[in-house]
Amino acid sequence: PPDQRRTHKNDEISGMLQALSLDEKIKFNHNIEVNNNRRRRAHLAHALDPSKEDGSPTASLITIEDDEYQTIRKS
Repeated sequence: PPDQRRTHKNDEISGMLQALSLDEKIKFNHNIEVNNNRRRRAHLAHALDPSKEDGSPTASLITIEDDEYQTIRKS
């Protein structure tokens, strides 16, 4: 079965995420990365010792459009 979507669960949520300000998207993506890294470490710990709990699937980052990247680069 396909992976369950964790961040962009449906079109309504995807639209709400795209409507966030650039600053909010960056903060949201930072939190996603922190959580994804924690999940990856848990998955590794489980692979090394199956008695430990496995990590959950990782979440996708929010898309930052090219024009938004240009704003970041100019800052």
